[in-house]
Amino acid sequence: MTRPSALGLAIFCALILAIGADAQQPTKVWHLGLLSGEPPTESLPVVTPFLDELGKLGYAEGRNIAIERRWSEPREQKLPTLAAEPVDGNVDVIVAISAASVNAAKQVTTKIPIVMIINSDPVETGLVASYARPGGNVTGFSPITAELAGKRLELLREVAPGIKRVVVLWEPIPAKIPDLRETRVAAQTLGLQLQPLEVRNPGDFATVFGVATADRPDALLTLGSPTTVINRARKSSTSPRGVGFRRCTTRKSSSPTGA
Repeated sequence: MTRPSALGLAIFCALILAIGADAQQPTKVWHLGLLSGEPPTESLPVVTPFLDELGKLGYAEGRNIAIERRWSEPREQKLPTLAAEPVDGNVDVIVAISAASVNAAKQVTTKIPIVMIINSDPVETGLVASYARPGGNVTGFSPITAELAGKRLELLREVAPGIKRVVVLWEPIPAKIPDLRETRVAAQTLGLQLQPLEVRNPGDFATVFGVATADRPDALLTLGSPTTVINRARKSSTSPRGVGFRRCTTRKSSSPTGA
């Protein structure tokens, strides 16, 4: 499993759609389901390149492809219901954005191909059996963010060498448990003290920021998830300077991050 990109996802999904296409039936309309646990504004960075690449390969919505879009906002609890709708519509393939979307799609179909793009380890979270032989009807891409969690903490200390105490803002969902675990391992190696603070919904941020500003940590690190990403612009009202989100990202690498 190589390091993903929106373009790579687009190409892969387009190939999935092309499987079994009959050259003698150029007017065949393929039905695609797009399922996301995030609102459209957060999903478009993936969806837009995907649709652009489909166009390059000759697939145009309204001509030979029909797309059913399902967004779950503001919370992911609606996903199982939303996932059933494209299945009932007999789509040819489902593109699931986020681990929760994949799980929801898996619950309602074992036959329709599901192409995933997720920010967690699909093996550890049980989405696939293994990288070499995923099994079932799920395949796709994952950046395997847990492997990068330690690097993010290293980069944070490079930016601020004197830090000792770091607040980790995270959403306690299965996809983020490996990230927090690897962040703890890295913190122990780097001699940093971590203070994980949970956010389950937007209402938790005021409490979390209150704790963070009272304890005055040296830095704040967030583990990307639907709740933390969608609310990344929030600031603390209890701090004169405010506390905002800063996402630490690793430099792009040309080498694979997975098997």
